[in-house]
Amino acid sequence: MAETNNDFAPVKAYDWSNYNVQDNIVTTDQGTFLRNPNGTLTQIKAPQSAWSSGLQTGSQVVGALSSAMNAYTGWKGLELAEDQFDFTKKSTNRDIANKAKVINNEIGQANEVGLALGGGAMTAEQIAASRQAATARKVNGSAIS
Repeated sequence: MAETNNDFAPVKAYDWSNYNVQDNIVTTDQGTFLRNPNGTLTQIKAPQSAWSSGLQTGSQVVGALSSAMNAYTGWKGLELAEDQFDFTKKSTNRDIANKAKVINNEIGQANEVGLALGGGAMTAEQIAASRQAATARKVNGSAIS
């Protein structure tokens, strides 16, 4: 006995009595198939509803937005790192300049103390030469470029 489908060729009616579906599922590298009672194979495909295809599209949109936000966050992080580097560089340069001032003051004071202690036996030219030598020993506190 044959049944007909309006859109397709006639479909044969099978005797499904004593037919165990679980025992007739065949999986190959080409997909999963159901062995019909007549021995032919019919591929089993999961139906895709409009909801699931819309869900896939929605997840792709969310994925794209997530990627865009990650790129924006990375860009802002880079700007923050550059600002932090500039701040650290300015702070270090200021620290170097201040330390140079302290060291140079200590050199100058040590020279003046030495001159005061032994200056009675020195000529004016010797005192000027000592001060000039102390100036030559001063630390350069120039900034890091």
